[in-house]
Amino acid sequence: MSFLTTIPTGSMSVGDAAKKSYLFPVIGLFIGLVVGLISFVLFQYLNPALAAVFTLFALYQITGINHIDGLTDFADGVYTLGGKEGKIKAMKDTQMGVAGVLMLFFILALYLFGFYQAVGNILFIAVAEISAKTSMLLVMFLGKPGGDGMGRMFMKNLNRKMFLPSLLFSFVVCFYLTNYSGLIALMVGLSTSIAITLIAHRNFGYVNGDIFGAVNEISRLVVLLTLISLK
Repeated sequence: MSFLTTIPTGSMSVGDAAKKSYLFPVIGLFIGLVVGLISFVLFQYLNPALAAVFTLFALYQITGINHIDGLTDFADGVYTLGGKEGKIKAMKDTQMGVAGVLMLFFILALYLFGFYQAVGNILFIAVAEISAKTSMLLVMFLGKPGGDGMGRMFMKNLNRKMFLPSLLFSFVVCFYLTNYSGLIALMVGLSTSIAITLIAHRNFGYVNGDIFGAVNEISRLVVLLTLISLK
């Protein structure tokens, strides 16, 4: 909870938190239901465009901006010309580059469109968040760890025996909430995370915390848009 939200939950070491990372989809369900409920209420009383804006604001108030920061770092690294060393340097640079700015604008614009079209649908938002967290877990399971940051610690301490039960939980809950469209959307989200993992391996040679953030933001978005398209 402390890794994925801004909710104060007490102190815990990164290693201990990593060992419980199989609970990511459960936390995703919690986040999705809270944000979804807020969005539902907003759409009852506000102009739809304004409600979409405040839904996006509520999302990042609850989840924080660490993951979106990872998204911009990922974009800066991928779009930097040159070899892996230059790309890694760009990804780790604390200054946001043009690619990061454009990616941030593009993603946020699509989120606003997605929330506007979802019209406060609690179940859509919950499935999108579950899928985002499951996608992060899949990257931890499949990715090659690198660097010496928090991402490597999570991958090193991942409880691999609990990966399949966690994945099954996600499929069952997504199906329960939105039937077959939820299963399709979840698979689209997981496929997106695999694609991003391959891109990371090709550009950087490994996966780190920035890649987790990028997967979280992009997978959530594509799942939300998929659900909207299928409704």
